[in-house]
Amino acid sequence: MERRNQKTKQVGNGEGSLYKSEKLGCWIYQYYDTNGKRQTMKQKKNETAKDFKARVTETKNSLNNGSYISRSFETIVSIAKQHIENKYNDGITSDRSYARDLETLGQIKKTCSSFCNIPIQDVSIRHLENAKKEIKQYSNSTIDKIWCLLGKVFSIACSPSRKILIYNLMLDENLKKPISEKKTKKVYPLTKIEIEKLNKILDNEESNHQYRNIVKMQIISGMRIR
Repeated sequence: MERRNQKTKQVGNGEGSLYKSEKLGCWIYQYYDTNGKRQTMKQKKNETAKDFKARVTETKNSLNNGSYISRSFETIVSIAKQHIENKYNDGITSDRSYARDLETLGQIKKTCSSFCNIPIQDVSIRHLENAKKEIKQYSNSTIDKIWCLLGKVFSIACSPSRKILIYNLMLDENLKKPISEKKTKKVYPLTKIEIEKLNKILDNEESNHQYRNIVKMQIISGMRIR
């Protein structure tokens, strides 16, 4: 509906209400978003009626073609926490993995403290870039976990079922994962003599050790425990 000076004119079924408010001295458009909530658009200061109606048309088109994004107050923390809890409740993660996921979330809260609790719709690449200074203080393996969880959060926000964002910032070509400032420790393999000594200990005084067979298997296969 379109109203001007209290007079109503039909402009289309279900397209909302467009009218000039004499009290506010501006054009107003009221409509229902994809969640069924009533929304109000007001003509901005110095915005012409033509430009405002162009915005109205853009909003109508986005509602019709499914690209409309409703305002959301979900944050990186709220989405990440729900994701972690869902994985654990569904039996996808063990107690140990669940604890590790929560630890990673804690690291995100610390390194991204300036924006992790604001609406994710307000988070920009600049926020993520600025957080790199803090993220780089961790090891590369921890950075991988932080970056992975952030990527999952933005992916969920862009998913059809949530439809909070239309673009995943973590996939932007200009955004690169930071590299740790910590020096990587060089790991040297056991020498032949050291392996012989270890085997001798495992076959004698530590023959009943609970991890004896696991270590023996590692020696034989070269596998690591993860």
